[in-house]
Amino acid sequence: MAKAFKLLLSPFAEAMRTFADLSTRYQHRQRQSLIVLARSLTMFFLAGWALCFAQESGQEIRQSVPALPPQPTPQSEAAGPSFTFKTVSSIVVVDLVARDKEDNPVRDLTSSEVRISEKIDDSSPAPEKIASFEPVTEATRQRATRTGGIVLGWLHKSSCPLTGAYELSYYLSPESRKDGLHRILVTSSRPGLRLFFRPGYRIEAEKPVGVSAAELTDKKTSPQLQEQQRVQTERERHPELELARMACYDALDLTSFDVNIRKVKTLAFADQVKSKTDNTKQEVRTRQDTYEFVVPPSYFSSLPAVERSHPTQLDFSFCTFDSSGHPFRHFDGTVEARTTSTDNESLTDHGLTHRITVEAPPCRMLGRRLQCDSQPNMMEISGQWFPQFDLSARLIVRDRNTGAIGSGEILLADLGPDPFHSPIPEGQTTDSFGTLNPTTALAMCGDVYQLAPWTTNLPLFSELDAVAPVYTTSLGVYSRFFTAGIPHITSRTEWFGVNYQGRFGVDKPGKYEFNLLSDDGAKVYIDDKLIVSDDTLHSPQRSRSKPQLSTGAHSIRVSYFQGPRTEVALVLLVKPPGRGWRLFDTRDFATPEEPALQRKKLSLPER
Repeated sequence: MAKAFKLLLSPFAEAMRTFADLSTRYQHRQRQSLIVLARSLTMFFLAGWALCFAQESGQEIRQSVPALPPQPTPQSEAAGPSFTFKTVSSIVVVDLVARDKEDNPVRDLTSSEVRISEKIDDSSPAPEKIASFEPVTEATRQRATRTGGIVLGWLHKSSCPLTGAYELSYYLSPESRKDGLHRILVTSSRPGLRLFFRPGYRIEAEKPVGVSAAELTDKKTSPQLQEQQRVQTERERHPELELARMACYDALDLTSFDVNIRKVKTLAFADQVKSKTDNTKQEVRTRQDTYEFVVPPSYFSSLPAVERSHPTQLDFSFCTFDSSGHPFRHFDGTVEARTTSTDNESLTDHGLTHRITVEAPPCRMLGRRLQCDSQPNMMEISGQWFPQFDLSARLIVRDRNTGAIGSGEILLADLGPDPFHSPIPEGQTTDSFGTLNPTTALAMCGDVYQLAPWTTNLPLFSELDAVAPVYTTSLGVYSRFFTAGIPHITSRTEWFGVNYQGRFGVDKPGKYEFNLLSDDGAKVYIDDKLIVSDDTLHSPQRSRSKPQLSTGAHSIRVSYFQGPRTEVALVLLVKPPGRGWRLFDTRDFATPEEPALQRKKLSLPER
């Protein structure tokens, strides 16, 4: 060891003697540069000696805590030469998701069915040779071994386990490592396939950097994405309308507090007014509705002390809706609070109570016909058209100081009798679309999406970004006025969607009848085959199907979206062969691989 150390130091000693001789021939400034270079060589040889020692001393050095990076020190340009290292990885990794026309995952795609090409700026596309192509499971999705290449991650967010996902990699040729915007295109020879991937990246000074969507304007977008982009542009152009948009189009993400709201009274007036045309008197009817809302004391007491000492201004927006869910009337206002010290104590003890008066547009009787200054929406009943009036309302309150938002809902008229006799056992319905965490390995996972207002059909969820997941073993949201939202995920009561996926087992083959109740659109897939579809905007209604199921494990996917208010419903029932109707619950149909997870055996066949 001593001999090896001496051999390592001999070149260093010779170099030091050379530098000493040279130092007498140069001026002070040049001598300083040589000293810096000598110190660098010293560190180099000492590092080499330390490496040799570590290799002979076992694994201890590799288990030590990494050293902190050296802090930069100011120095002049003459202190030493500067170097620029230019490098770029030779491999590109593309995360790919494959879906069919029905948005079902494609699980059997092979590399022979995939082609990839790349173009730099305005050059012609050049085909690239695929280095690897493999399916991605939840385990491989989380691995951190792909950092050695240019990684183009998932195009859209999804929190539930990925199916129909792949990892594709290809090597960059020397010509493909040029600076510029690199656009990639992945295609498949399989007809009807839809592929999702990040379509480009940028290299600057031979270093890969991120690329914005605006740089890829030639990429085709779906109608849903175009509509979302249009809505987002309008939001940025008119920020003053944000509160009204939340009230009338339920564009909420999460609210900070709940607002209690109730209707206090209604006053109706009838006056005789002279007509401007023929001086005859006409009866004019006017209605005033008074509402009272309460911001809870828990909100004010939760504010930091510095906020409690400031005057509070609460902006509110109130919107009413007709039976079809369209905004009917809208009012804005502002209420001031905490103007004195006594107000501060009252707010933290009792909250804030405020009344607003909403006046309906005046209406006149023309013979037997009612004509209003602002014509209400019309509804057809038995071939006759009738005006629609307020059925429900939403209030949005925003604290101007903190930006915190609260919301409240109120039903102004009865929804009417339920036209369906529910075969659901008592106590099994719910107003929850799921929980934040799975309670069993058999729980279905549902990605939650926020949709653009006036979405009229089930979107292709693979083209959207999920907000967060929910978990449930059954779907039992029976028809009701919906005010709960999906707690801790979104406060929306309309314009949202959930894409559930899960698995269940069948121990007895035969015809399994499924009954779907939904408001609005929903589809049910078993083993990627559509069995029930009711994909429109509609009031609660049922759809049935009776597929043949074999013994063994099966996959299930339920896609659902809630459009305009006022009702919401998502119920899935099942009738196994020879048995009665029940709420479909994956715990009653454990897979053959996990029989211990089954909650209970199914009831005996009906007599």
